Amino acid sequence: MSTKFSIHHSFHAGLLAAALQFVTPGCDGEVAVSINVDGPSGPSWGTCGNGLLEAGEQCDDGAANGPGQVCRTNCQFNTCGDGELSPHEECDDGQGNGNDAACTAQCKHNVCGDGLVGPDEVCDDGNDDEDDWCSNTCALPTCGDGVVQAEEDCDDGNAVDDDECRNDCTAPVCGDGLVQPGEACDAGPGNSDAGDCTLACALATCGDGRVHIEGSGVEECDDGVDNGPGHACLAGCVLNVCGDGDLGPDEECDDGNAVSGDDCSPLCAFEECGNGVLDPGEQCDDGEDNGPNGACRINCTPALCGDGILAVVEACDDGNNVSGDGCNANCTLPKRVFVSSTVYTGNMGGLAGAAAACNARAAAAGLGGTWDAWLSSATSTPQTRFTPTTTGYARVDGVIIADDWADLLDGTLDAPISLTEFGVTVSSSVWTGTNPDGTAGLYMCQGFTTTETYHGDVGTSSSALSTWSKSASPNPCSSSRRIYCFEQ
Repeated sequence: MSTKFSIHHSFHAGLLAAALQFVTPGCDGEVAVSINVDGPSGPSWGTCGNGLLEAGEQCDDGAANGPGQVCRTNCQFNTCGDGELSPHEECDDGQGNGNDAACTAQCKHNVCGDGLVGPDEVCDDGNDDEDDWCSNTCALPTCGDGVVQAEEDCDDGNAVDDDECRNDCTAPVCGDGLVQPGEACDAGPGNSDAGDCTLACALATCGDGRVHIEGSGVEECDDGVDNGPGHACLAGCVLNVCGDGDLGPDEECDDGNAVSGDDCSPLCAFEECGNGVLDPGEQCDDGEDNGPNGACRINCTPALCGDGILAVVEACDDGNNVSGDGCNANCTLPKRVFVSSTVYTGNMGGLAGAAAACNARAAAAGLGGTWDAWLSSATSTPQTRFTPTTTGYARVDGVIIADDWADLLDGTLDAPISLTEFGVTVSSSVWTGTNPDGTAGLYMCQGFTTTETYHGDVGTSSSALSTWSKSASPNPCSSSRRIYCFEQ
């Protein structure tokens, strides 16, 4: 298409672009555009409607100017939003145009499916997909509209609640409180495998494998197909118990009573020694624990201290009931004591060093056990540090030196502590720093940590009097003396 320009007076430079917008590309024709180029000194301005584009006019189609035309009667273009309907517009509500109005900002009718939510629309997703969040009628999908949405299990478009689709658009299930085809019952939240209506929406019955104890249920048990005689649960859903006359899986016998002495005990076990039940004529019965070394012998009589058989309740059993031979008359072991075979100065590294020395001497003699030295410091004494015993104290040859803790501290001994860890008799001075009652003496070689000008109290290993722990005169800490060692 070719375009011809006629130049006239009164030219308005800004009007050229406005005129060109009506030139339609692609057409085969000729368009004549008249432009008035008179300047301010030229002839007087023209009149709107004369068909000439003059100063102050956007257009002038002459007699074609008017409402509903491309060029309005005021020689201004008919544009979208001016409230006047042009040939190229579907609508024009002026300032009432808008994407949420009946006439859009592009002067198009706001219709369902254009992606703009109009005044009569709840939604508009701009597509024709009926199954998404906005229907093809531009309404939000609702349960009951007959269209199955993504969040719905079903939608049959009716208000019948007990058909194949519930009124809330969910598929009927056991537990929804409505008895559907195939269900014997449905108590909704009240369904329970222990209740009248099970979680499978079936009526509770004995033999269904569910213990019916709620509602009208009175079952004690229910093992399903395993119910019956000889089983843990009988056919009537009652427990198989001892004394009911039915031999249960954990019973050796069941004579239907709770009487002893009839070969079947009240615990439904055979009345025999070794069954773990104290039957008539038995003094004890520990079942599999009966035996020579058990608290109960294999003939269901109790173990006896002094029979020479070490039972689990005995610390020792030397075949007699005599004390002083290493095993007490009551089959308990006394704690052992000895005087060391080696000598030490007053600096033994404190009480801990002396205890280590005692344990080393006991290990050398193969005595075992845990040992501590009869020594004191300003902060620790045998009375506060030792573990008291009620089984007595004995030398390594078994001779009792004290019957118990109180007897040890009463000031005298039953026999002197005159044997070393190896059982050798010695008579010599012994470091103690301790009174016979186990309290601290006056002289302790600074807690047995020095060989300087200090002194330490000593006892005599051959004495059973109070001098066993404290003799008349303390010795210089530089002296070498033995120590007493006590098993803890």
